[in-house]
Amino acid sequence: MELQDIDMEIEKLKFRKIELTNKLNIAYDFEEKEDIRLDIQRLQQQIDTLLKFKKKL
Repeated sequence: MELQDIDMEIEKLKFRKIELTNKLNIAYDFEEKEDIRLDIQRLQQQIDTLLKFKKKL
């Protein structure tokens, strides 16, 4: 995996995280909010993992 590919994937994940954060802000249902929070946490874990991988290259 090249650095450019990693950077592109990180940017996609960050954009998706922003979308989910916006969705979280307008959601009313408690369960929906919890699901969105979990999705945001998973995205952040993926971002963190890619950043660690990038540093090792």
